[in-house]
Amino acid sequence: MNGSISYPVARRDEGQSEVLHGVEVQDPYRWLEDPDSEETRTWVEAENELSRSYVSGDVREEVLSELKKMSEYEKLGCPFKVGDAIMFMKKDGLQNQHVLYRQDDLNSEPIVVLDPNKFSEDGTASLGELEPSDDGKMLAFSVSLSGSDWRSIHVLDLVSLEEISGSCDWARYTSIAWKKDGRGFYYCRYPAVDEDKTAEERGTSTAEVKNQMVYFHQVGSSQEQDRLIYEDPDHPDWNFRLTTTDDGKYLLIGVTQSCAPQEKLHLIDIEQHFGYESKHVVTLIDDFEAEYHYIANDGSLFYVRTNRDAPRNQIVRIDVEKEVLPSWTSLLEEHPSDVLVHAEAVDGNKMVVIYQQDVKHVLELRHLQEGALIRPLQLPDLGCVTVNSRRRDSDFFFRFTSFVHAGSIFHVDLNGGGEPKLYRQVDVPDHDPSDYATEQVRWPIPCTWTFWSSRLCGSSFNSLNRFSMRARMERRFLCSLLRKNQSGYPLLANSTATVAS
Repeated sequence: MNGSISYPVARRDEGQSEVLHGVEVQDPYRWLEDPDSEETRTWVEAENELSRSYVSGDVREEVLSELKKMSEYEKLGCPFKVGDAIMFMKKDGLQNQHVLYRQDDLNSEPIVVLDPNKFSEDGTASLGELEPSDDGKMLAFSVSLSGSDWRSIHVLDLVSLEEISGSCDWARYTSIAWKKDGRGFYYCRYPAVDEDKTAEERGTSTAEVKNQMVYFHQVGSSQEQDRLIYEDPDHPDWNFRLTTTDDGKYLLIGVTQSCAPQEKLHLIDIEQHFGYESKHVVTLIDDFEAEYHYIANDGSLFYVRTNRDAPRNQIVRIDVEKEVLPSWTSLLEEHPSDVLVHAEAVDGNKMVVIYQQDVKHVLELRHLQEGALIRPLQLPDLGCVTVNSRRRDSDFFFRFTSFVHAGSIFHVDLNGGGEPKLYRQVDVPDHDPSDYATEQVRWPIPCTWTFWSSRLCGSSFNSLNRFSMRARMERRFLCSLLRKNQSGYPLLANSTATVAS
């Protein structure tokens, strides 16, 4: 497009204002918040027409072609154990969604368990939550249509790979927590709204949604038979996060009042009170001062990662039947500079811990009950990891990524030496991570920068000018800058600068 761009005029409603905390705030474009009004639809169509005219023609096709080339490589998720099998998500080339695979052991041929790309003919149905039963015989998964926040939860028999009748509708912002015996699961749903509309129409509905509730669904039954476990009608905007403990004894209900992670915490002894859960809800934490992440438990003795009184997080030990919370024993105290971002139990009495050290992850193996360091686990470079482990297993997987590593999967066998061994690796065409070097520096704040290694000097370096868009985009280094939020602990911020040739 040549010449200046003429944007559609957006009407200013000078009479629209709102008083917030005693201050009058003008809001002249409030009318655009109604997506179904004729005026909004007309303005959006004019904006779309302008965009189409700008990106039409040969330039669009050239950019689209290059983007497809850059994206056409295998993507792998971190494997996880289900029963005695291994599962992982994988996407080949330009598939819209990752496919779920299963293999019987490390060396067996993977088979497809669930392919979300086949949920609908037009590809608008997507996979949401995914949670296997403890015995690995069933898989609960949710499906969203047309980008909607609404979910429909289904159950797949992992032996026959056939779906079991009895789906759960009206789920939204839900977690799925299985009962240990596999009879059913706990989930979150809302009262039915827009029942006269199709699932696709509900996805664009602007109807107000309130009063989330916790229900129990028995596998094979209809949703009408589901039991109400917990609700809080006095606080219709609050949401719930569900976790069942590894031993199957307790259900944890985290209560949030917004998208903020701070939560209240309730507990139900479902081993003793199954069928009467709603009458036996015990409040553990009754304020919204911090986050709480369950790691493991030995009976009523819980191991929890929290940022209460520890902005960079700590691991605490709590006896939920004896101690008055938030009173507890600190097991792994807050680090003076590093952020404890994750912890998972493994091999009975151990845990895998991830720290954010300046702008990189550090992986450690520690004692679960004591917090003491057993040993650090070597990573291939400066980067980030995700971990999947279970307390019952003596092995686990982690996935490593960085500015130059698209995804490397490592397997750690604690009975076989405990050293990380490369299991799978994502190979990107025309890209070799060894062409780059990554260093951590202070400039003057902690940074990592990635740059072409010295072996690319001379003719090899000059040949960059003949590379495709990917190579031109790779002619840069990325600097991860450390900044601080209001709580005082470090977060990761990225900035990019071009390297001159």
